[in-house]
Amino acid sequence: MDSKTVSQKQKDVLLLLSHINQEYMYPDWKNIIESYNVSQHSSQYSKPEVVQDFEMYYPHDYLPKGHIFSIMYSEHLHEAIVLFKLFYYATTYETFYNTAVWARYHLNEGLFLYAYSVAVIHRPDMKGAVLPPIYEIYPHYFYDTSAIHKAYYYKQVHSTQHPHSGYNPQHGYTVHGNYSGIT
Repeated sequence: MDSKTVSQKQKDVLLLLSHINQEYMYPDWKNIIESYNVSQHSSQYSKPEVVQDFEMYYPHDYLPKGHIFSIMYSEHLHEAIVLFKLFYYATTYETFYNTAVWARYHLNEGLFLYAYSVAVIHRPDMKGAVLPPIYEIYPHYFYDTSAIHKAYYYKQVHSTQHPHSGYNPQHGYTVHGNYSGIT
């Protein structure tokens, strides 16, 4: 039986999906990233053939990090399915988590996000875990750069006295944007 509670698993989900386009930030991931080997743990998957399928692609045939991922491209979709199966057929939460930490570091960000999200939704041991909204994972897809720059500026300055800061004592900062296309 997995020893992690739903709240601990939820925290793991949020950490794995935070700052998805950046290198890892958590020291406890370092050992997993450097030493975890999917092939050596093939017995920890209920269908060991998913490890063989994964090995057929990794490391040369997977979409490189930093490239745009789309499930509309059949090769990307196939890669995502292979990675999803690797996540889904992990027999324990620990194997699932270790595979996810390793994949987050070594594989394409969009590919990881898609396969991991689908696995979290479908794995029985992840019942109760909630994925963050896509606008929290990729805010730059939903806000223009001026809004993001203002938010960074307000965070750095953190001056409640500045007349144009948009600070409200009850709700914090408000960054106004025009998304109607009308100027």
